[in-house]
Amino acid sequence: MILDEILYRCGEFEWVPLLGIWGVVGYATLLPIEEHLQVIPSELEIIKQDFEKRSSELGKRIEKLEEEKIQLGLDVDVQKDFF
Repeated sequence: MILDEILYRCGEFEWVPLLGIWGVVGYATLLPIEEHLQVIPSELEIIKQDFEKRSSELGKRIEKLEEEKIQLGLDVDVQKDFF
């Protein structure tokens, strides 16, 4: 018998043995692991996202302060003309 031609079954799961570094590795054992794997962002990606969010928030705040400055400037001009 040639090992890679043998099909195995465990309960309802059919799987084919795969040769790995440590010998035969069953494909069926990898399926549940792959289903639950999530992509974890790198530290650099997390820092970049945080920077972009903070930069956006600060940009909005700057715009708001500039609008308030313009409004206050107009209010001051009105008061100067009034007196």
